[in-house]
Amino acid sequence: MIIREPADRFAHSVAEFQRVLGRAEILEASSAIICRAHQQLELIRGEVNYSDLKGITKDLALASFFRDCRKDYKRAYQLVESAIRSITGDHDIWGRVDDLPESKETLQVKLEIWRFVKNDSIGLPPVSLDGGQWISAIRQSLGELLTKLGFKDIPSLGNKIRKTGLDDNQLGLPLFEAHKLFPPIRQETIHQVKGESIDAVLVLGSVKFWNSVVDAVESGTNSEDRRLAYVAMTRARHLLAIGLPASHFDKHADKWERWGFEVLGR
Repeated sequence: MIIREPADRFAHSVAEFQRVLGRAEILEASSAIICRAHQQLELIRGEVNYSDLKGITKDLALASFFRDCRKDYKRAYQLVESAIRSITGDHDIWGRVDDLPESKETLQVKLEIWRFVKNDSIGLPPVSLDGGQWISAIRQSLGELLTKLGFKDIPSLGNKIRKTGLDDNQLGLPLFEAHKLFPPIRQETIHQVKGESIDAVLVLGSVKFWNSVVDAVESGTNSEDRRLAYVAMTRARHLLAIGLPASHFDKHADKWERWGFEVLGR
C-alpha cells in the first residue's frame, strides 16, 4: 500500500503504518521502518539543533552525532582528530605522528583520541546534552585531552570552541532532540537490512528517490535507485507500506495503483 505524506518528518506515514499494524495484528516489535538514506532516518529519529554552529565547534558536534546516532565511531574519530590538528596547528607532535605511523608515540596519541571518542562521560560529550552544557563540557574534556597528549601553549579553547550559531533557545535544547513516537519499531537504512525478512515494513524516501524509481520502472531501466527500492520492499514478509512525499504522490499515485498498490488512508 502507499501513503500520501504531507509532512517533512513522515509523522503521518508512521501513524498510518502503526494503525494498519494494529488491524493486521502484527507486532510493532516485528516491524521496521526502512529509509533510503540517513537523511530520512534522522528526520524520524529526531531534530538536529546544532547545524548553525561554526567551524571546529560544528565538526565536534557532528562527531558526537556520528557516534551517538549513527554508531559511526570511525567518522567520529576522524572529525575529532581533524579538530585537534586545527586547534594545535603545525605542532611537532603531528610531524612525528605522520612520519612514524608505527611508533609508540603515534599509537599512544591515536589511542588517547580513540578513548576520548568512545567515552561520553569524560571524553566527547553526548549529543543529547543541551547546547550550553555541551559547549562547556567539550571545552573542559578536550582541554584535558590536549594536556594528556603533551600539547602546550594552546590558545584558549574558549576562543576556538564557541556557541556562535546557537541562539538563546537552542542553547537550552539538546544538540540532537530524539523523537520517541514509536520506540518499538526498528528504524534502519536499506543497507542495514539486506538479507532480512521482516513481518511488516514501511519504506521512506525523498521525492528525488521515488521519482527516480518510477522513471526507471516506466522506462524499464535497471537503475541503482530501482534496485535499492526492490531490496527495501522485498524485506516485507506480510505487509508493505510506502510513504510517498505529497508532491510525488500527487503526480504518480496512478502509476503505483496500476502496479497493484492500494492507497492507505484515502
